[in-house]
Amino acid sequence: MPAIHGNRILDRLIIGFAAIVLTIPLLSVTIGFAPEPVAMMLLRDDTMPTLGTEPEAWSRFPKEFEAWYRTKFGFRDVLVDWNHRLHYGLLQSPEHMFLGEEGWLFLERVIAWPEIPILKDLCGEAPFTEVELEAWRSPLVRNWRELKDRGIAYVFVLLPNKHTTHARHLPDRVTCVQRPVGPTRSEQLTHALRNTSGFPLLDLTERYSEPDLESVTLWRKTDTHWNAIAAIAAHRAILDRLGIPSRELRSRVSAVDMPKPGGDLARILRMQGSLRETVPQIEIRRPGSKLVAGETPTASPFAPVVRVRDDRASPSAVVFHDSYFRISNMRELIAESFSRSVFVTHYDPRIQLSLVEEEQPDFVIHELVASNLLSAYGGE
Repeated sequence: MPAIHGNRILDRLIIGFAAIVLTIPLLSVTIGFAPEPVAMMLLRDDTMPTLGTEPEAWSRFPKEFEAWYRTKFGFRDVLVDWNHRLHYGLLQSPEHMFLGEEGWLFLERVIAWPEIPILKDLCGEAPFTEVELEAWRSPLVRNWRELKDRGIAYVFVLLPNKHTTHARHLPDRVTCVQRPVGPTRSEQLTHALRNTSGFPLLDLTERYSEPDLESVTLWRKTDTHWNAIAAIAAHRAILDRLGIPSRELRSRVSAVDMPKPGGDLARILRMQGSLRETVPQIEIRRPGSKLVAGETPTASPFAPVVRVRDDRASPSAVVFHDSYFRISNMRELIAESFSRSVFVTHYDPRIQLSLVEEEQPDFVIHELVASNLLSAYGGE
């Protein structure tokens, strides 16, 4: 009997503790003693939804209240932090990611278009249909032909995913990479473009597989993006492809190791402070370009960024790029080879021809990373 009585006391203590844990967040909403969640600070309107008199309002209220309470409930940030640390440290399975060898983090899905897992593409299980492939190939070819008619040189730069370049750091359980069942979307597109006679394709997957780089760390462990070593190699390959001399610039450019907080994947896990890493950064000695537009605190990330150099003999360029060229001072590095450089963050295969016509550049550089191919581009 004493054992049964003791068990009842323990059961009541557990139930009471659980009730307190479940009740505190709700009480904090009404009493307001918990710190405001970070997510709530990002909302324009944090007013609790009210129950109206119309039937439609009654049907909308449960979802509206749930969405409001999901960000408003007390100690949300603390509980989210604990959840991420539990999955990362104890379960070795951070949410929305893969934890690979030596602490390498890999995104499971592209946040902007999560329908197709990245590994499914890497393993050849999510190929383009013929229609989807043509929806990507056709606008790229059209870019080239229309610019060629205007006497403007064009190069399309395709970057590999982190998962491709650092497949050796993926978790051991990911075995399909060594035995893919079909081509990746990147392989399909590059094959189609190579079959288009004369198309100016620069596939950096090949460059990063060469002996001098194949065993080098080219991406950040805790970020989706490359580091300065990969960026500098890409920059040199682009200039070589365009026939622009770079010997003098190469002597002024180096990759310098710098301690950094964790990258964007660590930020998703809310662990930037604890997942710090040393990251190579681009250093340009005696830089010549100056920023004349864009990159202000209030500027849209899609607003053009313009850099100029006092060298009228150098050519000009318009550069369409994704987030990779905003990393590691890549835009500053490219601008060192041109008298005027206009950079536009752009994720589509079809470039903004109106901007090109306005600028009348000598070159157009068009860069995209392979993860963009997971989006369902609907054509023009």
